[in-house]
Amino acid sequence: MDENVATGEEISHVELPTWADGDPWKFVRMHREALECDYVSAHLHEWIDLIFGYKQKGQASIDAQNVFYYLTYADAVEIDKITDKVHRDATIAQINNFGQTPLQLFTEPHTSRLVSRPGTSSTVCSPRREPMCLSSVNMSRVRGKHMSKCSGAVGFMDYGGEKHDKLCTLGLNCRLLFPEYYCQYGDKTGALRVFHIEGQLAAVHDGLHDGVITTACLASGTLRSGQHHWATVVTGGVDGVVGVWKVPAPMPIKKIELLRQLDGHGCMVTFVAASHEYSVLVSGDCRGRSLVWDLNKLSYVRQLSQHSQPVVAIVVNDSVGNIATCCTSEVKVHSINGMLLQTVQAAGCPPITALAVTPGNYAASSAMILTGHQNGTIQCWGEDRDLVNRQSLASPCSSRPGLMQSYAEQQIRQSRKSSGDLSSPSEGQGLSGVGSPNSKAYRLATGATAKVMPLELCWTLEGHQSPVSWIHTLQDQLRMLSSDLDGNIWQWSA
Repeated sequence: MDENVATGEEISHVELPTWADGDPWKFVRMHREALECDYVSAHLHEWIDLIFGYKQKGQASIDAQNVFYYLTYADAVEIDKITDKVHRDATIAQINNFGQTPLQLFTEPHTSRLVSRPGTSSTVCSPRREPMCLSSVNMSRVRGKHMSKCSGAVGFMDYGGEKHDKLCTLGLNCRLLFPEYYCQYGDKTGALRVFHIEGQLAAVHDGLHDGVITTACLASGTLRSGQHHWATVVTGGVDGVVGVWKVPAPMPIKKIELLRQLDGHGCMVTFVAASHEYSVLVSGDCRGRSLVWDLNKLSYVRQLSQHSQPVVAIVVNDSVGNIATCCTSEVKVHSINGMLLQTVQAAGCPPITALAVTPGNYAASSAMILTGHQNGTIQCWGEDRDLVNRQSLASPCSSRPGLMQSYAEQQIRQSRKSSGDLSSPSEGQGLSGVGSPNSKAYRLATGATAKVMPLELCWTLEGHQSPVSWIHTLQDQLRMLSSDLDGNIWQWSA
């Protein structure tokens, strides 16, 4: 239908409710938060009982007032056994009209889901969060501990080894490929050298680029095919080319295979990052552009909003798919679909040298942007949703914590606005209930974008005395590691 039968209005794009403030990202995020709150978790099994469980049929369904027209049930009638054409067509028409009830999967009451905070009132929808996780509300409690000092600059950290329990600290221009092997790049021959983590040279793959390889990343986990192992590796070079390679395990030595050469930059590629979970590859160049590629089809998808300086680092959040890119003075966060969501303006701070994102999700707005700087500090950027009415930082480089007004508080106020529950005429004037004929709704146009949220500086971590070279966040959200060009390794925890 092209128009509303009742009102005659054109049916086009989605109309967002007033509380979404015209922002589709906000609309989706709040729904996800509601679905992941403790109240829903405590009552989810009741919904399962009605739709797929024991309350779908029999006396239990009658008691629960969960009875539907008999033709909606899958085993109610066998169409193929109806010989009368008129009767069969009428039955099919009724099924099409009423729809079909899902198959019954359980005949006993479904167990309830464990709620993370048993003491939380069932009437409050509050996101579950580890009480001491690395979130903006806990950054004031974070303390650093110097772990070790390497003999040279550290350019990469990750856990390797056969049990993935061994912290591997690698030098500049190095990336971990296999549990026991890493690659090194950066010489003039465009070669990729593979070493054992103990230091022995295992394989050399020459001439991958026309000139120096400037960046590389692992695009997928170690794959297995029969008795052979390989890894999908992405490289970028001064030739402006992004190469996707199938790198074999060093033993036995096999030839590297080019899967696809991706052209589009036209200038030196400065950073590449990939997410196997979202099958996406992102590459940045010296002109400040960031291009998104499909890892499955190995094809171009889109360009993200451009930086005014060369791209320094890129991170893809495997939890939600957001893409963070940065130059020396700015960070931009895009959704997986290319919508600009958040920005960090650090023009007054020392140049950004490293970038990381905490693994926060839609339900717990604990995801923060972490930037390492040339002076050795680590800046923590985010939006605080727990502490209300705190004054934001006057300067983004102050060492004191700045906390933006609680997002949750804004939602309460916005909800009151939409229902006319504010006494202040300046805030409530002209706004009525969402369901009323005069309610304000936002029609989402095809090219609509989310309202960009500038992130506030939550805290500054001090410990390093030289430029921060790498920040490694752990999935448990309880710790993170950082390194610098002097070889120092620090651990941070709340």
